[in-house]
Amino acid sequence: MQKPVGIITLASGKGGSGKTTSAAGLAGAFAKMGIPPDGVLDVDYGTSLTQVYGYEPAMPTVQALLDGQIDFEDAVNETAEGNFLIPTTIELTAVPASRMQAWRTRLRELAATRFLIIDTSDQILSAPVSAAILACDVLAIPLMLNRKNFKRTYPEIKALLTQWNHTPQERWFATSVDPRTTVYREVLAEVSAAGHELVAQIPRGIAADEADHQFQSVVGYAPRSKVAKAYEDLAHVLYAALQRSRGVTGAESGAKRMPRSLDGSSARATA
Repeated sequence: MQKPVGIITLASGKGGSGKTTSAAGLAGAFAKMGIPPDGVLDVDYGTSLTQVYGYEPAMPTVQALLDGQIDFEDAVNETAEGNFLIPTTIELTAVPASRMQAWRTRLRELAATRFLIIDTSDQILSAPVSAAILACDVLAIPLMLNRKNFKRTYPEIKALLTQWNHTPQERWFATSVDPRTTVYREVLAEVSAAGHELVAQIPRGIAADEADHQFQSVVGYAPRSKVAKAYEDLAHVLYAALQRSRGVTGAESGAKRMPRSLDGSSARATA
């Protein structure tokens, strides 16, 4: 499989939607596919991904990288799972809005020859998150299937994309899915009516929570779990989207199979 270049950014206006778990899961899935990301960046002011991998950096590494103070090779930290984390610190909260455009440009420069995954926070209009969204080739949007989450997921993202006339490949997917809940199909219908398609449904499971305690992604910790398999399916879909965004011929070949929903039907959100 051809190693891609470009940026996949995980973004949602709702906290707790599964961005960090998904960033780690996708990094693990791509590594299993033989195309590991060159870097997994943490631009979450809560340092969630940095904590998942068990790091306590002495310096704000991602900030130093995006400000041009250190080289990419000096910013990466190999995790226990073998992925390459670019960690952050709480100092990320102090990054002024004026740095957004410079960080966006820096991310595009880095992505010209590298494959990057970026984990963000729900502070969409903060400089780090806005830069990550406006620099990405593929915007991966996790959604927990309840009305409150759906209503808060996209408005600020849409406004930002519209303001800056940026049109990345958007791929929505559901997280912590339990099809037994009464609201499950109702929210699927609302998502479809709003014009969004769910390309994958990540099931609820304890494997992802347990993986956090081992400083690994769920793919690395429990590769045979349903959650891990779902992230592998999602990685194939995002691979195809990333290749398509770069105009790579045969991009569709990256999506070997369309993920199935938990009740056995197509993962496409339908009424």
